[in-house]
Amino acid sequence: MTTPTYLGDTMQINRRSFLKLTGISLAALPFASSLFSPPPARAADLPMAKETDPMPKSLKYCSNAKKPTAHCADRKKKEKADQFCHNCQLFTKLDDKKGKCMLITGAAVAYDGWCNSWVKKPGT
Repeated sequence: MTTPTYLGDTMQINRRSFLKLTGISLAALPFASSLFSPPPARAADLPMAKETDPMPKSLKYCSNAKKPTAHCADRKKKEKADQFCHNCQLFTKLDDKKGKCMLITGAAVAYDGWCNSWVKKPGT
């Protein structure tokens, strides 16, 4: 009858080893996913938004608000003359030519661009 005791001890060692291995594996799981996923796109690598893309088109985005096209005819109104992406609250500057917009995701917008969702940046 010593065999059940021996098997019981073996089961405890195996169970303990299994739990240790499982605990280590679960702890490493969040880090392992970063090894297999592509690196996130850097903001500087974003492509420029095109006026014909769905979201910019719905916002009547102009890439050059100093010379608005027929697509963004609303920009020609006199009260909107000082409205640009760079002085919009939704804009985050990346460099002197472009930035990120909270509404147009996945693409950069022109520094001197404009859309009909323009919101005055506080302090400007």
